[in-house]
Amino acid sequence: MSHLSKPASTATTPLLVVSDLDGTLLDHHSYSWQAAAAALAAIERHNIPLVFNTSKTWAETRILQQRMGVRQPCIVENGAGVMIPADYFSPAPADTQAMDGRQLKVFGTPYADIRAVIADLRREHGFRCVGFGDMSTAEVAGHTGLQAQDAARARQRLFSEPLLWRDSEPRLGDFIDAVRARGLHFTRGGRFIHIMGASDKGRAMLWLAQQYAPPRPRVMALGDGENDIPMLAAADLAVVVRSPTHGPPTWPEDCSPAKDSTAGGRKPLITAEIGPAGWNSAVLAAIEAAL
Repeated sequence: MSHLSKPASTATTPLLVVSDLDGTLLDHHSYSWQAAAAALAAIERHNIPLVFNTSKTWAETRILQQRMGVRQPCIVENGAGVMIPADYFSPAPADTQAMDGRQLKVFGTPYADIRAVIADLRREHGFRCVGFGDMSTAEVAGHTGLQAQDAARARQRLFSEPLLWRDSEPRLGDFIDAVRARGLHFTRGGRFIHIMGASDKGRAMLWLAQQYAPPRPRVMALGDGENDIPMLAAADLAVVVRSPTHGPPTWPEDCSPAKDSTAGGRKPLITAEIGPAGWNSAVLAAIEAAL
């Protein structure tokens, strides 16, 4: 796949596909995207932007984009940062900074600050949890199933800390309360809980969608976990991709769309198929409806 679009400031697109990765576009166990090959080919054929919106780091996501031939913006660490290829938008969006030949829009809290808060809470309350910053590369690989090089990239964090919770479930509630009292936020992903600043996948996605040439594209979002709910709630078309390991995330009764969304708070569609096969069917149907 080689997905290279025109600069967005000079081209309009009717559809923007924004996707979680693990368990959604990538198989939960093998990390393969081959079951989604037909939809990926259709995305390329119609020059539709494919934006990864993931809890992964920029270091991880950059390599995955290279492997898949995707040359588009991406949203990393649960909405904490948006990475935009150089000259993708002209001029570059306001309040962005240069990084690795791209423009970075920051929504999150620096990683060192998050680590300091977690250390304080463990010391003060005795919470038992282990973050990526506490693990070796080999330990991260063992807990994630990643190869050593990919695990090393997963440890190159800028804005968020994944944690393995090794305490009781009631104590997790106490931990979440303490995290929030320190101005940070909590979300649960497919394998880990994540501690971050005041950012989420939905806020970053809507900001990015607004950067495209008018009229704003219709936003399709696909995810499988609780941390995807802000993104799904903010989308025009929301799809929960069925997981082999857990049920669909609980859709909050009071979940309302983020500002500038046209979703109207509708509940998401849920795929019949699992993982990238479900992703494939949903995206092909959306492309057919949009074009």
